[in-house]
Amino acid sequence: MDMRALTFCILAGIFFGGWPLAMRASGFNPFAAGFVLNLGSALIFLPFLKGKINPVTLLSMGAIFALAASALNGVGHIAFQTLVAQREIEISRVNTVLVMVVVLTTTVGGRIFYGEPFTWKKILGLVAALTAVKLLTGK
Repeated sequence: MDMRALTFCILAGIFFGGWPLAMRASGFNPFAAGFVLNLGSALIFLPFLKGKINPVTLLSMGAIFALAASALNGVGHIAFQTLVAQREIEISRVNTVLVMVVVLTTTVGGRIFYGEPFTWKKILGLVAALTAVKLLTGK
């Protein structure tokens, strides 16, 4: 991974890790919070869309996959927002488990759908990550 990609990974991680903290502080109902979150996210994209969306793009197979991805994302947000709203649950524990499930899903899915290699380094990394989840979430 080059420096540019690493920088974007770090930025994404900071922002993805920070928004649940801000959302919990809102005190919103989980479903209202998810709606406002996604609406706000959509508005952030508007300046970047000029010249990138047209009727052909919207009627393509790619758009169908993007809509399927948004449905998966939406259901994930409903589940996650439900957890974020519950103040008796430590958000740091929720995020730790969530990140590990994301890592497992994309690692296995990358192998199944895109033929990405499943190396010993990835296996050891997953074991280390699972150990970290146990240490960070166990009582």
